[in-house]
Amino acid sequence: MLAYTVKRLFTLIPTLLAASILVFLFVHLIPGDPAAILLGDTATPEEIAQLSAEMGFDRPLWIQYFLWLGNVLQGDLGVSIFFREPVLAVIGSGAETSILLASMTMFWIILIGLPIGVLSATKHGTWVDQITSSGAMLAASMPTFWLGLYLIMIFSVTLGWFPSSGFPSLSDDGGITNLRYLILPSLT
Repeated sequence: MLAYTVKRLFTLIPTLLAASILVFLFVHLIPGDPAAILLGDTATPEEIAQLSAEMGFDRPLWIQYFLWLGNVLQGDLGVSIFFREPVLAVIGSGAETSILLASMTMFWIILIGLPIGVLSATKHGTWVDQITSSGAMLAASMPTFWLGLYLIMIFSVTLGWFPSSGFPSLSDDGGITNLRYLILPSLT
């Protein structure tokens, strides 16, 4: 088992390297100059050239990649062009919602899916198994965007039980009751 794990870890390295090259190249294929976007429409060509040099965009692509990879390996993901703040800060600001959504989804899986799976396994070949298997197949084949819209229409618009969008932080007013914002997305 240890040999298998070590082998899988070694195959992870070239996979991550290939993924990093693809991500880096895709970002560079996006039209527009990042320096011009950061500085805005009023920037002069000299200011754009100076910022491009500071950001390293005047260097060859392969040098840019290795500098970027070195920074990433040190935990520096750079500055978001859109938010104009460090990428780690942007990721961190959305981490609470993502972790809570994943946790609530696991809660539903354990609360609903696990007992249904155990019931289906213990009643293998019976009508109970047929119904639970058919229900699982139906749920797995249903488009999530469709299900999400219908859940919003029924439980948010018609019944008014849950909010239709947004998520305030747990530290905002409401505290733990703010988890109601995650019920529909986690069920979907």
